[in-house]
Amino acid sequence: ARMLRVFGRSFGRCLSSWHQSARHTMSAESVAALAAYAAAPVVDNQELFEVFDENNISLGKNVPRGEVHKQGLFHRSVQVLLFHSDGTVLLQQRSPKKIVAPSCWDLSCSEHLQPGEPYDVGARRGMLEELGIPLETACDLERVLPAFLQDFEYPESGVHDREFVELFRVTYDGPIQQDDKEVVATRSITLAGLFAELKAAPETFAPWVQDTLARAQEAGLKV
Repeated sequence: ARMLRVFGRSFGRCLSSWHQSARHTMSAESVAALAAYAAAPVVDNQELFEVFDENNISLGKNVPRGEVHKQGLFHRSVQVLLFHSDGTVLLQQRSPKKIVAPSCWDLSCSEHLQPGEPYDVGARRGMLEELGIPLETACDLERVLPAFLQDFEYPESGVHDREFVELFRVTYDGPIQQDDKEVVATRSITLAGLFAELKAAPETFAPWVQDTLARAQEAGLKV
């Protein structure tokens, strides 16, 4: 609830920054969606995910999270790489209570999209909720990768996770206020150091981290 109130207060100030941003232009759909989320009451939707076909086209229905993962239904998520001005990137450590990849290191932000939520809106919401990063900062988003499919199975948890993901990056040097229910620690590391750790101890990272970074490197992300 606190995060949504901050979301609402920050929304007006953020709009003017978006219009000035040369990196990522907000669509009318995204602006409208952010306004709706800022004004909406806090409602427990029981983690409903919008589901899609194999071409990332909406099927027009929302399904509870547990069923989505049990049946391996296609859904959407967004990932963010948060860089500092010195070139290091922020990593977050997932809660040990997570069903998938507990206590593993993850990208700066990984967030499931809410029904009808555009990718860039989900990225900004995720940074606010998980890391406490103001929307004014999150405005400066740059899309690194358009939607791609990540398909992982976790038999021990009965989860088949099939997500259409977009990757964004942002530069930020301000304070981090992590959500302790989701994130137990954060740290910053060079990309070269991150790739070295992934090679040496891949089991300490969420499984999608290596896949995402390999794709980003192919798209021009420099180590």
